[in-house]
Amino acid sequence: MDDRIRQQRQGVRAAEEHVQQRQVFLTDKMVDEKVWQNARSKSLQKYRQEALIREQNELDEIALRRASARR
Repeated sequence: MDDRIRQQRQGVRAAEEHVQQRQVFLTDKMVDEKVWQNARSKSLQKYRQEALIREQNELDEIALRRASARR
């Protein structure tokens, strides 16, 4: 009976160790995912800002052409 208890405890320890290793792995993956999401968000924000600038420049150019055509 004592041997079975000892074996069960060893099994539990091994399972706990495995769980701990997987938790470390998942924590690392979560950090990687957060870094990726932040980079993606910054890139999207930069793209949108540049698109707004291009659009505003085009509108300014159209306004200049109309103003010069009226003269």
